[in-house]
Amino acid sequence: VKEHNLNEFLIYDQHMRYSFLDHLLDQKVTIDDFYRNRYRDPGRVAKGGYQVKEVKEGELSLERREVVNDLPLIVKKTFVLTEDPPLIKASYALSCSFPCIFATELNFNLMSKDDPERFVLIKDKRFRAGAFEEIKDVEEVMIVDQRMDWQIKMVLDLPMTLWFFPIETVNFSEEGAERSYQGTSLVFLRLVEREEKHSFCLYLTP
Repeated sequence: VKEHNLNEFLIYDQHMRYSFLDHLLDQKVTIDDFYRNRYRDPGRVAKGGYQVKEVKEGELSLERREVVNDLPLIVKKTFVLTEDPPLIKASYALSCSFPCIFATELNFNLMSKDDPERFVLIKDKRFRAGAFEEIKDVEEVMIVDQRMDWQIKMVLDLPMTLWFFPIETVNFSEEGAERSYQGTSLVFLRLVEREEKHSFCLYLTP
C-alpha cells in the first residue's frame, strides 16, 4: 500500500459534486460531519429538483417547496447572467418555519491541492486548494490559478460562514493505493432561526 490509513478517507458521497448545490442541515452539523457525509438533509434539498418558474433572456427563476417535520419550507433561487460585464448572480429567498442551516455548495478544480500558484484567497490570506477550513464572516472569496492565468471572485451581499475542503478519490496503481485530488468544495452557510425569512446573493465574476 502506497498510502496508509486510506480507510479513513473512503467516503461515499450522497450526491454528485455540482455547483450551486443546496443543502438543508441541522444546526449541530459540523464541517467534519459534512465532509464525511455524517448528516441528514431533512428537506431532501440536495437530491430533489427545483421547479422552473420563469425563463427570460439571461435570467432563470426556480422554486422548491417542501414539508419538513410537518412545517413548510420554500426556497426561491434566481440566476442572472450577463456578458458585459461577465457576471453570474445567484439570489436566494428562504421562507422557513424551523431552525436549520441552509448551505450552498460550489466546486472547482485547481488541478493540484498543494501547488502554491493555485490557491483560495480569503481576507488577504492564501489557503492551499487542499486545505480543510471553517472561516466565519466571509464576504469575498477568490479562486486563483496563476499557472493557467484565471481567477473567479465570489462576493456575498452579507457575511456568511464558509467551509472548504478537498474532493479526493482513492486510486489504485502498481505501487498501491493513494489519494488523488479532484477539486475543492466551498460551502456557504446561512443560519436560519425559527419563522424567519432570509435572502442573500452570491456574485461570481472573473
